[in-house]
Amino acid sequence: MALGSWPVGISIDILPEGEPGRIKVYFRSEAVTVEWLERWYEAANCISHTTIARRLLDLFPWFSHQPYPEGAFIVSLEFHPPHERPALKTDLAVTKWISSDE
Repeated sequence: MALGSWPVGISIDILPEGEPGRIKVYFRSEAVTVEWLERWYEAANCISHTTIARRLLDLFPWFSHQPYPEGAFIVSLEFHPPHERPALKTDLAVTKWISSDE
């Protein structure tokens, strides 16, 4: 888990047979920089995807190059049994980036 991350939820898919399927654990960001997201990608062994994430973030204005506001990112680690390697999903709370949106 990257510094500046808070666990905020967990979800478990139940398969038709009644067995657990995909498991997702959600983490909410504090006020962080884009390096926070890169640490998550590195920890999940998805470092090759950081270029795509940076390109996406460049499409949205980052006011005065300050840290992104608290809650701007939600990442989730997804576990897909029987696979052992987790996947990483990133949600952007774009409305949190507008200074007038408290």
